[in-house]
Amino acid sequence: MADRFWLLALSSGLIFPVLSFAGMVTGKVVDDGGNGVEAVIYADAANGEVSKAPPVAEMRQKDKAFVPRVLAVEVGQTVRFPNEDFVFHNAFSASKGNAFDLGLFKGNAKYNETTLSKIEKGPEAGVVKFKAPGRVDVFCNIHTSMSGVIVVLPHSYHTRSKPDGSFTLKTPASGAYKIHAMDDSGNEAVIAAPAGAGSVKITFKERRTTVPEHLNKEGKPYKPGDPNY
Repeated sequence: MADRFWLLALSSGLIFPVLSFAGMVTGKVVDDGGNGVEAVIYADAANGEVSKAPPVAEMRQKDKAFVPRVLAVEVGQTVRFPNEDFVFHNAFSASKGNAFDLGLFKGNAKYNETTLSKIEKGPEAGVVKFKAPGRVDVFCNIHTSMSGVIVVLPHSYHTRSKPDGSFTLKTPASGAYKIHAMDDSGNEAVIAAPAGAGSVKITFKERRTTVPEHLNKEGKPYKPGDPNY
């Protein structure tokens, strides 16, 4: 897998203030050009509050891409992977503790991987329940250009920044922890939680925007695209 570049710049200026108080942090995530970055923001606390009944999350397969490309969920939460394209997709992950293989889907139907025949009573979408905390890299076994990242957390201290990069994050009321930001290419930045009112910003630099090198679900290099797919 290609090297990931994740660098962090901390500034003491007043351009993007981050105000911290018990249980809440607000701030902004930007790239090295000062543009807002949409990212998943989360605290790295070992444990804490959990959602009583987290909703089923979705990572759609649309226009040969995962949407959203980065997603945060909690341990035990379920994620659906609906295929909104009219071509075959096969979402999978080899990430330790959360590996999965959804098999072959086209639209809202599942197909036999050998005969390419439709499974009449098959599910309408692949569904995965994530049981272990950690990062899950998601790929398509057919389209090497498709990639996504799911961050599985043991708590509910996570959010998503707005298009302008601004965010409000619920955090542990006490204890040492760090704040992570992960963008839709899987680049990550980390800062220490500010003590009291502060002035910091999270800046991604040298962001990798290409899909990381990876093997197919069998651990082998991808073959040239099959026109049937």
